[in-house]
Amino acid sequence: MNALNIPQPFLEYHFIDINDLKVAGLEGGIERAQKRLSYNGDFNKIILDDVFPRARYEDYKRAICNLDPYGLHLDWSIIKKAGK
Repeated sequence: MNALNIPQPFLEYHFIDINDLKVAGLEGGIERAQKRLSYNGDFNKIILDDVFPRARYEDYKRAICNLDPYGLHLDWSIIKKAGK
């Protein structure tokens, strides 16, 4: 939520959680973002299919990704793909 309070905000925000209640909480707290997308489901699939394609190096788009380490079931090959 701290990222939403910076003076020069990002153009898009993507929030992903597998828990329905947490997604609902995120949706309630991100109304200030210009473009915000929240996803309910498996992070490993959503990040590859829906988020990474929106920040392609070839398009000169940049992104920052913060991962919550609690209860995270991350396929570590995704970190490698993010670096590419």
